[in-house]
This record gives sequence, structure tokens and C-alpha cells, in this order.
Amino acid sequence: MIILGIDPGIARTGWCVIKIAHDSARSRPRPECLDIGVIETSAASSLGERLSAISSEIEKKITLWQPSAMAIEELFFLKRSPSVLRVAEARGAIVAVAAGRGVEVSEYNPVSVKKTITGYGSASKRQMQVMIKTILNLDKPPSPDDAADAAAIALCHYFIRGRYR
Repeated sequence: MIILGIDPGIARTGWCVIKIAHDSARSRPRPECLDIGVIETSAASSLGERLSAISSEIEKKITLWQPSAMAIEELFFLKRSPSVLRVAEARGAIVAVAAGRGVEVSEYNPVSVKKTITGYGSASKRQMQVMIKTILNLDKPPSPDDAADAAAIALCHYFIRGRYR
């Protein structure tokens, strides 16, 4: 099973691809990070250009990694603002690409992600990064924050839904 985790944004979209590997030393599967990074767009570009760039990069990730599922952060904002609307537009473009390619999309809110990864719904960024490093057996905590958030979202999907497939 391969999961593409996404932390959507208009300026920076974090992404992480994890594979559920079967460890011969242990009888249970374990998640492994295949690739991680961010998609950055320029504020000088038009909204259409930015959404097109994000869509194109997500399309490339799907083509390269052939994920069986995509996990994306659910929008969780207490008030409306132009930046919230832009994140929603980026998120919509990403979900449309996945749906067009037949990739199952699941949504997780930030509190659920934190609780699933650390056991505490108000965990700090640092606590999250340490747990992600440990779970994925990485040499160092993932960065930048957008990429680390995408890894957490992918892991959340695995722990909630992928474990029992």
C-alpha cells in the first residue's frame, strides 16, 4: 500500500509518500517514507497559474508513485479570510486531480492527526516531528513544516484506515 499525504496550501503544499512495507524481522507491516517535499508557487503568479502548477506537480507524484490512497488535511479555520479561500482552492484542485486519477481521498483534521500520531490533540510541531522521525525511522525530523505535516497526515491515514486492509 502506498499513501500520498498532502498538506495543502497556495504558497507551499507539503507532500509525503509512504509505503507500508512488510518487515521480515517482524510479523507486522511498518510505514516507510519513499519521498517527501514541498511544492512552492510564486506570489507573483496568477491564481490560475499557481493552481495549475500545484495540480501538475500532484499529477506527477501520482504518476510516479501510483498511490492507492491520498490523505489530505481537512480545512479547519475559525474565521474567513482571503488566505483560507486560497487554501480551499488549492485543496480543491488537489482533490480533483486525485479523483480524476481514481485515487481514494480521505480527509483528516489537524487535531485528529496530532492525536493519532502523538496521542495528544494539542501536540507541538516539535513533538509531531519527533514522532514522525521515530515512526518512519528517519535520520532527522522532517522539514520544512509543510512536508512534516504531510507525513503526519499520511501516517494518520495508515493508522486509522490502512492498517486493517
